[in-house]
Amino acid sequence: MHQNPPRRNSLLTLALVAVVLVSCSHRRAVFNEETRVSAGYSATHFYEITPGMSLSEVRALIGEPLAVSTQRWAEVWSYRPPHTELIEPRGKRGDVLKYSINAIGTLLYFSESGIVLGTSGNYLSNNLTGLKKREVIPLVGEPTERDLTQFEIIYHYTRPGRSGTYKMRQVHFNEANKVVSTVADIYYD
Repeated sequence: MHQNPPRRNSLLTLALVAVVLVSCSHRRAVFNEETRVSAGYSATHFYEITPGMSLSEVRALIGEPLAVSTQRWAEVWSYRPPHTELIEPRGKRGDVLKYSINAIGTLLYFSESGIVLGTSGNYLSNNLTGLKKREVIPLVGEPTERDLTQFEIIYHYTRPGRSGTYKMRQVHFNEANKVVSTVADIYYD
C-alpha cells in the first residue's frame, strides 16, 4: 500500500483549508453579512431550545442576550398587491416559514385597543397611524391577512454589524416567561 509522504499530506490539508476559507469569505462578501453574537451564545445550544422552556433555562443554556425588547401590539394587518405569490417552505424543525416573492407590502400594527400604532412597508402610502380599525377599512379595504400577536419578550442573541445584514437569532417568551418560539433567519439590509 502506497502512502503519501507527510509533506504532501500537509500541502493537501492546507489547500483544503484555503478552499474552505475562500468559500466562507466569498459568501460573506456576496451578502455582506456581519453578525455580532452574545458572549454565551452557541448555535448548537440555540437549536436545543424548545417551546415551554423557562427564561432561566434559556439563560443557563446560551447566556445573556445582547438586547431585550418587547412586542406590545395585539394585531397586525398585512396589505399586499393582488396576485402576490406566497411561498411556505418548511424550516429545519418543521415550522412554516412564510414569505412573499413580491416584496411590496405594508403592515399595520394595532394596539390592544384597536388603534394603529405604526406601519411598515411600501405598498400603502396613506398615513394611518392613530386611526381605529373601523376607520382603516373604508380607506384601504380589508387586509390581505390578519395576524393576532400576543405580548412577547424578545431576547436578541445576535445583532447586525456595520453592514446591517446579519444572522438573526431570537428567543420569544410569553408573559409567563416561557419560550413561545425561536427565530433563526438571515436579515438582509
